[in-house]
Amino acid sequence: MKNDLIAETGIFDLDKNNLDDEWINQPKLYHEYAVRLAEAKRDYEQAKTDRDLTAAELDREIRRKPDEYDLVKTTEAVIEKTIPLQKEYQKKQQVVIEAKYATDILQAAVDALEHRKRALEKLVEL
Repeated sequence: MKNDLIAETGIFDLDKNNLDDEWINQPKLYHEYAVRLAEAKRDYEQAKTDRDLTAAELDREIRRKPDEYDLVKTTEAVIEKTIPLQKEYQKKQQVVIEAKYATDILQAAVDALEHRKRALEKLVEL
């Protein structure tokens, strides 16, 4: 989904007959995607924090009421293995996965803009 959005912006298209316009647009494009990447990284870190908080809350709840989780023992290993089985945790983990994906896609766009810059440099040399 995000990958298509990046492809639709035209950052991969260079008009070699208007290199001056392409060069003028390059810093703006780079900045736009660098900011989007920074925001995605922030969202990813927030998602991880939210997931970890949910894990801590589940840990506490499991220790308080092990019977509600069908646990005979409440050892560290059992609690660790029980947390990922809980729906709340799984939802938070999915948010982390999606945030990481968005970050990776935007990192690819920023990397592509570096390649775009080098392509512009080579076209100017020609």
